[in-house]
Parts: sequence; structure tokens; C-alpha cells
Amino acid sequence: MSNLFIYEQIKEYLTELIVANRNNPTYKLPSEQQVSQKFNASRVSVRKAFSMLEQDGVIYRIKGKGTFIQQEHDSVLLSAKENPSNCFVFIIPEVSSRFVQDICNGMLAASKELDRKLLILSSSNSTQLERDNISTAMRINCAGILLMPVDDNNYNDSILSLSLSKFPTIFIDRRLYGLNINCVSSDHSYIGYNATSYLLKHNREHILFLSLSRSISSVRQRLDGYENALNEHLKGTYRRYILNIEDYMTKPAELFNIIHNYLQANPQITGCIAGSGTPALYLVKALQSLGHKIGEDFEVVFLDDDSHDISELLDYNIPTIIQDGTEIGRTAVKMLYNFTLGKADMSDKTIPLFKFCDI
Repeated sequence: MSNLFIYEQIKEYLTELIVANRNNPTYKLPSEQQVSQKFNASRVSVRKAFSMLEQDGVIYRIKGKGTFIQQEHDSVLLSAKENPSNCFVFIIPEVSSRFVQDICNGMLAASKELDRKLLILSSSNSTQLERDNISTAMRINCAGILLMPVDDNNYNDSILSLSLSKFPTIFIDRRLYGLNINCVSSDHSYIGYNATSYLLKHNREHILFLSLSRSISSVRQRLDGYENALNEHLKGTYRRYILNIEDYMTKPAELFNIIHNYLQANPQITGCIAGSGTPALYLVKALQSLGHKIGEDFEVVFLDDDSHDISELLDYNIPTIIQDGTEIGRTAVKMLYNFTLGKADMSDKTIPLFKFCDI
């Protein structure tokens, strides 16, 4: 939170209170004065945080009584709930990865089976575009939303509105903790555990976990699996090596130097777990520049299947853990369909991996 402006910190604090008390219609939020004292902030900053939540329809104020959680906010949301179309909307951060493309294909197939239309909207990794896409979904009176959140480090107010109003919504692959929205995903903790155990089986005790962002729930779960495997096999004597590219990178061109310098500073590392795509490509280039030969003095496990081209360039089949994106998409649409009919088993769904490492 230290990287946020004070009004953003206050807004985040109020949002957490709203989520925790969303089912209590009589709950009153702290006053502006109380919040001002808690954060040692000016009333201007406090008012800005309250005003932003009020404009988003999340809270309402009664003069002389206080500020309360809006139980039925956003008339467009209510209209979509009362007069739904036969259209589902899938909102995604981007569509470049094979995994996301597989999810889309699974959703399209299931939507056709259920006689539902599917509109796919990209947020281009922008929280504002994600918010706009949710508004678009509401304006067309969609029957439900399938959502892969852009950023689950901070709540998007529009997503909070979906949760508070109980609008038919399913998270895909990643979740926002504290919100009453179910998720369809792989077992990300096992992905981290499986990849780490494979490398340990091949006598790689110093293993780098290379990720783009620690804020995404799926990455955090994979890190849990990574640590669980290290602890199980090495009994607490292990050292963690975690490189979050997001912490250092401002341009993709910097990826090579970041990875190269980290490996050069830690020559004891002889194994790596990496997401596929661009990070995997620059990892391979960095290893080659340092004189390593993958499959001999260094082992790598890729996560997801955008790495076939890299394996072909190396003439070496790099072990790859692949999620079943098609089944994730099919299951999510069927779950949302049942949700709209009021007969869903509303619990999180974990889809088995399509491919994993032999340990």
C-alpha cells in the first residue's frame, strides 16, 4: 500500500470493510473524521475516497446518520438482472496466449450447445478498460459475465458491484479474495509443486521461480506449491529464488538483462520454473549467453504451452505443464448457465491438468 496515494489507501481500506460487511444492510462505515484520524490524512483525501465509492454506486450517505453499503446499486445492473438477454460476456486481460485462446474455444463450444451467444471483450491489461467492458456488458443486458480479472491486487469497483448485487458472474483462472464470486481454474498450487518436484527429482536443489507478477492469485498459489515442494523434499534447508520481473521491468527489452544478471549473480541455480511466452524466450537466451546447456547442466520447466517454438529452436523437448483451457472454458459457461437458471452448485471448480511432469 505504500506505493498508493493516501486517498487510494483509504479507498482500499473502505472497500475491504464493504466486502466484509456486504450482507449487513445496517452496517455503517466509519465517519470521515474517524478515517482521517486513522490514516493521519486530510479531510480532502478522505472525502475523495468516499466520493469515488459513492460515484461507483457502492455506498450511499444519509445526512446526520452516516454512510452505508448500497444493497441494490447501479440501475443498469438491476435492469440486466431483471431483463437478461441470451448473451454471456467474457472479459479477458488479453488474447495472445494459447491458454486464453483455448478457454475462448471451450466457451464458444459450450455456448453453442446451450443456445447462448458469447461476446468476448479484451481489457488490454487496463483496469479502466475492464471497468468499461463491465459497463458495456450491463448496457446490453447480458445474462452473465465470465471474468479473468486484470489485477487482483486491488479491487475494481465495478467487480465489487457485481459481487454485492449477486449478478451472475464467474471468475476464470484467477480470483479476487474476499468477493463472493466463484472461480473455475486449474490447481495452481499443484502446478508449482509438480514443476518443483520434477526439478528436485533431477537433482536441482537451487531452483529459480520466474514470474511476471506476484499480485495475480494464480501466481501466488504456484509460489505456495513451489515452497511446499522445497520444504517437503529438502526439510527446511532450502533457499528460495524468486524473480518477479514486474518489480524491475518497464520495457520488454529489459527482460534479457534482468534475467541474465540474476543468474550471473546466483551461479548455484541450476533449475528454473518459468511461465511461457516472452519470459521463457529471454530465459533461454540468458542461459545460452552464460554458457549453460538446457537438459545437461541446467533444467527448465515451462508452465503452459506457448513454448513449442522455443523447444524446436533448441532441438530439446523442455518439460511443460499444460492447463486444460478448453475444459475450463466449457465448465465456466455451463456453470454460469446454471447460475442464471437458479440451479447451480455454486462452488469453485478445479479442472485437472492436460499435461504435467512425471515425478
